[in-house]
Amino acid sequence: MLVSEFDYELPEELIAQRPAPERTASRLLHLDARSGEIEDLAFADLPARVGEGDAVVLNDTRVIKARLPGRKRTGGRIEVFIERALGANDALALVRASHAPPEGSELLVGDGVRVIVSGREADLYRLHFLEPVDAVLERFGAVPLPPYITHAPQTEDAERYQTVYAAVPGAVAAPTAGLHFDAAMLERLGARGARLAKVTLHVGVGTFQPVRSERVEDHRMHLERYTIPRETMDALRGRRVLAVGNLPYSVGKPILAALDRNLCRCGGRLAGRQRRRAKAEKDCSGHAAAAAGGKSGYPGDDLEIKGQAASAGDRLRGRDGKPDRQRQGKTRAQGLRLDRRQ
Repeated sequence: MLVSEFDYELPEELIAQRPAPERTASRLLHLDARSGEIEDLAFADLPARVGEGDAVVLNDTRVIKARLPGRKRTGGRIEVFIERALGANDALALVRASHAPPEGSELLVGDGVRVIVSGREADLYRLHFLEPVDAVLERFGAVPLPPYITHAPQTEDAERYQTVYAAVPGAVAAPTAGLHFDAAMLERLGARGARLAKVTLHVGVGTFQPVRSERVEDHRMHLERYTIPRETMDALRGRRVLAVGNLPYSVGKPILAALDRNLCRCGGRLAGRQRRRAKAEKDCSGHAAAAAGGKSGYPGDDLEIKGQAASAGDRLRGRDGKPDRQRQGKTRAQGLRLDRRQ
């Protein structure tokens, strides 16, 4: 399949630069997989399509202030983009600089916090901070807004670029489908009898990386870390599942087995053809099965599953690596999709 098959026109003026005043004030596109019928709805209509036999699965990852301004000892400007903390003083990160910093070199971030380049893993650098990483990010870090948002990060972005149920720090980008939910919406879903279940999937730097290959199959997906609690697996048994975002595709076989083939999708980045969906499930299942000890099928009751899954967020971009607005973008009018599979 060619990357060019995903080209579409998206005028710049339709790319919203600010969120709607109310989180739920978006539109909802409902597709009935059996009949093919499409309905234009408001997101506020979602609870009417949820009932006692349903489980709503939410990603409770929390976006960290991953962007750190800095400089080399020689004075050249750099940006350190934290992918994940490896310990109190160590992290994996992208380093944007005019020349790649060699191992053993020293960088300065924030107001002069010293950072030592201790190694490299593919595109990422291992960095050792002389102060705790979390404290440095809190003091000097900025929210990593998506590349199609053109303004610099502002104070209100730290709140609006998080889901209302964000709890576990670790993502470098928000699970965007979840941004439409507010506390009142969650209460309405609960009042309808739906079970609210959580997984943690930390969106990684792959969400910002370009797809440079001509064929989709040649693109190497980045890995993302996830945790599926036991109580979530229990909540899914015997229920139809409304998964917010790309969770079933990223997390893989353990959660797919629990879904028992009754799956709904709300939002997410992988909506498309059946063969893309099947390939995503196949590719992700290997990572998840390994995380579950190589077992297939429904995991044991005593397991909390952790592991890595193929990133669903790798962006389609132009060959120069810059965002291709013909291939990506978010608008208020886009809202969310509800794609029902039986």
